[in-house]
Amino acid sequence: YIAFGHKTYRGIISIISDSPCNPSFLDADTASLLSQCEAVPGKAFEISYFITFNDDFERKDYRKSDLDARTYASRNGFDKIFDDHKESWLKYWSNSYINIPDKDIENTYYTGLYHQRCNATKWSLPVGIFSNSHWGGRFFGWDEAFNAMALASSGKFEYSRRPADFRSKNLDSAIRRVNKNGAKRKSGARFVWESMVDGFEGAPAGFWNDHIFHMSNVVMSAWEHFLYTNDKDFLKKNYELMVESALYYMRNSIYERDGGYIVGRCTDLERLGEAKLNPFMTSCGIIYTLEKTAAAAKILGVDSELAKECLDTAKGLRKTLPNDGKKYVPYEGSKDYSIGSVGGFYPYPVLDPQDKLARKAVYDFLDNIHLAGNMYDMGKSVNAWYAGWVSVPLVSLGDRTNPALLLSSAAKNTGAFYDTYEINEPENNLQLHPWFSTGSGNFVYAVNQMLVQSKENG
Repeated sequence: YIAFGHKTYRGIISIISDSPCNPSFLDADTASLLSQCEAVPGKAFEISYFITFNDDFERKDYRKSDLDARTYASRNGFDKIFDDHKESWLKYWSNSYINIPDKDIENTYYTGLYHQRCNATKWSLPVGIFSNSHWGGRFFGWDEAFNAMALASSGKFEYSRRPADFRSKNLDSAIRRVNKNGAKRKSGARFVWESMVDGFEGAPAGFWNDHIFHMSNVVMSAWEHFLYTNDKDFLKKNYELMVESALYYMRNSIYERDGGYIVGRCTDLERLGEAKLNPFMTSCGIIYTLEKTAAAAKILGVDSELAKECLDTAKGLRKTLPNDGKKYVPYEGSKDYSIGSVGGFYPYPVLDPQDKLARKAVYDFLDNIHLAGNMYDMGKSVNAWYAGWVSVPLVSLGDRTNPALLLSSAAKNTGAFYDTYEINEPENNLQLHPWFSTGSGNFVYAVNQMLVQSKENG
């Protein structure tokens, strides 16, 4: 076949059986495979059919790949392939487990981990793999970090490394988006908002394309995996990813003001609408990016001058974090409620739990969470993504009550298989995107933090 899509693909779909069969072609588009056998009373029989798909994306000789796939199916048969499948899942489950009294939380947790692996591709971790309702299987630098952290904190390191490796593989295209000559270590790298498998933009037009905080999450995917594994080879491989993200911010997004620095106008969380000046969560993400890049440079023994510039810039940004004198606010002069107010603890742990402005911001959002408990300005509930999101800062603040209450409530608001939705309010005829991987990722990570809190500095 030839498929005309993002690119032109050529490939082969093959169907074979472990039983003698008679193939026929009904027309140019339809093939039939007919198997016959005699049923004997009291004796069971099985016929297995195998469908293989191979194309020329990332492999030139797709005909050889087709032959290899058919040979593999023929030699192994259903039983051996299924045994290998079960062994693979056993390995996935064997390195961590939880057992807690609240079975709704536990079931949602395990469905979430199951979902993370089902969703994992060889490139990275998309928001969803269904083309009709989950953004066409595209990869969000923002969302995939939450999935990576869920996997890393659960010991699933084979999968938690994929987002950072994927972004490093496509680093040159992100650099060329900023610099016409593709020069490295100059203007930094800006990743697209919704990435195709080759790193190119797949997002529709919209103000979400003015986000810049997803570079911070790309850095977080790399740094958090390193913290859990202490794999210096991995850190070395993905260090340039951190450097180019830091340079992007310092060369394109930060301005001097009042003896410090501020972040220029950009879209923060979409619920807040169009671009805002010096938004709190984006600022925390940039501080995180700069400080972790400096930390990585120190570990690797390189780039001392760049590390100093990163730390000095981060220090200047800390001076201007927007607040109303009592608490940090989503942006300067804001009267909105936004989960971004907790962003200095999660996803970006850059604030001290003793910071009174930060603590007040977390509990102010918690007190008003039903006014902004969803990604969009709709619905009345708190979705699993946000329940997990705000639970992590509460754990950091030593709260032993509210995280469990939030997660228990969210677990009761899941789908038939304890799958997380982006929004799930059937009573209000409002249900968006089941099997939403970002929600399940945040939920898993929040439970892990609630049971065994992981902090970089002890």
